Amino acid sequence: MKFLSLILALAVTCLNWQIQAKSPELIPIEKLFKHRDILSAHLSPTGKYLAVVADTEDEAKVYMFTTKDMKPYTAPFEWNSSRFNQGKTEIGRFIWVNDERFIASLSIKLGAFDSPMSTGEYFASNADGSQKSDVSILKNALGGNSRSFYILDMLENDPKHILISDSTGGKYPIAAKLNVYSGKRKKVARSPAPYGHMFTDSEGNVLVAVGVTSDDERQVYYRATTDDDWHIIARFKTADGGMKVKGITPDNSGLYIYLPESKNRKQGYYIYNLKSKEVQLLANTPNNIDTQLIWGSGKNKHKPIGYRSHPNYPQTKFFDIASKTARTYAGLQSVFPDNDIKITDYTRDGKLALIEVKNDTNAGSFYLFDLEKTKILPLFDSRPWLKPEQLAKVEPFKFQARDGMEIHGYLTLPQGKAKNLPLVLNIHGGPYGVRDYWGFDAENQFLANRGYAVMQVNYRGSGGYGRDFEYGSYKQMGAEMQDDITDATLWAIKEGIADKDRVCIYGASYGGYAALMAVVKEPDLYQCAIPYVGVYDIKLMKYSDIADSRYGTNFLKAAWGYDDDEFLYQRSPINFLDKVKADLFFVHGEKDVRVPIEQFDAVTERLDELNYPYESYVEKKEGHGFAKFENKVKLYSKIEKFLAKHIGEERS
Repeated sequence: MKFLSLILALAVTCLNWQIQAKSPELIPIEKLFKHRDILSAHLSPTGKYLAVVADTEDEAKVYMFTTKDMKPYTAPFEWNSSRFNQGKTEIGRFIWVNDERFIASLSIKLGAFDSPMSTGEYFASNADGSQKSDVSILKNALGGNSRSFYILDMLENDPKHILISDSTGGKYPIAAKLNVYSGKRKKVARSPAPYGHMFTDSEGNVLVAVGVTSDDERQVYYRATTDDDWHIIARFKTADGGMKVKGITPDNSGLYIYLPESKNRKQGYYIYNLKSKEVQLLANTPNNIDTQLIWGSGKNKHKPIGYRSHPNYPQTKFFDIASKTARTYAGLQSVFPDNDIKITDYTRDGKLALIEVKNDTNAGSFYLFDLEKTKILPLFDSRPWLKPEQLAKVEPFKFQARDGMEIHGYLTLPQGKAKNLPLVLNIHGGPYGVRDYWGFDAENQFLANRGYAVMQVNYRGSGGYGRDFEYGSYKQMGAEMQDDITDATLWAIKEGIADKDRVCIYGASYGGYAALMAVVKEPDLYQCAIPYVGVYDIKLMKYSDIADSRYGTNFLKAAWGYDDDEFLYQRSPINFLDKVKADLFFVHGEKDVRVPIEQFDAVTERLDELNYPYESYVEKKEGHGFAKFENKVKLYSKIEKFLAKHIGEERS
């Protein structure tokens, strides 16, 4: 009944929104790109406290509340990395160690499109702010430059320790018990697999290790007990597909693994029997759609209970649809229809849960869920200053490329408009393994709010559509991968969505490459291009941090044809700029280490030689994508003016 009451209340609210809806007003850039109020939230084991990780400009910040009255319990906890003089300090992981004490790791994000990089700094404190301590792993490290640290196991039966993995001593990580009060640690294992990950059983014993060699061979090792020797049970090349370990079964008899489709096997999750070497199907997952396991809570926390997938919209499926968790999710889905729902935390007794709810017009809302009373308490919104009724809906689409390959993507259309629109293609970076998902995106909402149709294309090479779709597309940049983007543009024109005379292409990193290559290969299709921190001359990737490691160099050779001079020439748009007819606007950060400023310098120098006009914006202190709020405001203000001039209202 309580669920029903809440459903009715929300239905009335939605109806009122529909009645009161008006033409959307222009949303200020400052509102769209303002940092979120909240990145994540974390329930203490008893549910007494709620820690909220904030999204701030520079320092990492955590707010502590008591769930009884949701009032601030202490002054905010704040940290800045002492090991880096640039970039944004973020919370890498926040973990409750016991009922009163937490540990937080720090990461640095140098640019908007960079993955956060662990600094090796860990800080611990009691919830009331007492007994604060620096338990950084680096101060006890064995040497080396690696900053690869992660928490292996919370050791719930040991309130003073957690089990961590540390690679500072070399390529073979060690597992060590870390005292979260003193910072002292004790080595308990060393992985036999290089650059890898270890797995523990339900008692915190390290029994499985996976890793990857510099030649991209994946290796899986196992031992029956901590006194036994390691032995290898699987090895394979990443592109060939193979056993992906997800965890150890509660009885230690097998492994939860993921296997790709083969001649005699379905794609999906399996239980691998460590004695017989046989596999038992746990769940056949959607064809060519990558998934993530959902784990149980409480006594079932080491057992998977379902999986999430993203074919078009996010989906959640359970192995046992009659289970309590499955029924809970079904009830939540009825309360929050058309939303992506995640239970992100449970209390140890399973009576209280933390829920995150989001969709294409909501960047995320957090709720406290009392499972016994079926009562839901609203907590926080990530971006409360943005109203869903002001924002544009995101819809999936698909089409067949010229060679018959099915390509998927997403369209964000201005409210109340669907035909003959100016079109902006927003091309994601990567390219391999990265993809666009359904959900809120500030860039797309900014463009749609200004009257543009926005198209995102999961061109071949993107992740999430199977091994062949991704790895089979190596060395296809500027060719088949580019053709997918061209075909998507032509599809939008044919469907009447896009005005063929008002099309612009925008993208960052690989998306910047694709934006410039688009106007090289199809000079009459696009009126303008905005390449952002893009690769324009593949040879210049020698200046990138990717080339700093043997693994990175091997990847460049395999995926980017780095050892083939003729290939590099033909697939680098800088060599064919004489074909360009479109208006150009280049954006770069001078501190970019992933796609260094040499790329920008080279392409603009060549355009100057050709006496071809272009616009540009370079920020001296930004990296791979602009991270500073004030610089984002400047950037999107410039993009707004550029688009208005060339495909928008100001176009003559």
